Amino acid sequence: MVAAGGHNPLEPAQFGVPVAMGEHYANFRSIVDAMLARQALKIVRPGELASGLATLFAETAKEMGDRGRLVFEEQAGATERTVAAIKEALGDMN
Repeated sequence: MVAAGGHNPLEPAQFGVPVAMGEHYANFRSIVDAMLARQALKIVRPGELASGLATLFAETAKEMGDRGRLVFEEQAGATERTVAAIKEALGDMN
């Protein structure tokens, strides 16, 4: 909710819970964009937090959580993919 880089929304999404966060998410833009595209995340402004959460839970909290977990699963394994890409770029050093 503060003007900073944001928090990784995949951390709660992995548990299949609905995710709401503030509008500052520069450090996690691609993840937030993926979750927004799947309607797996709700962006709320500080003055709208209570009403935003009420709306979230009144609507489809479980379905939203399920969609968030799918995004998490799609993003999982980034470290392994990065290591494989680095090894490929460097060639076989053995």
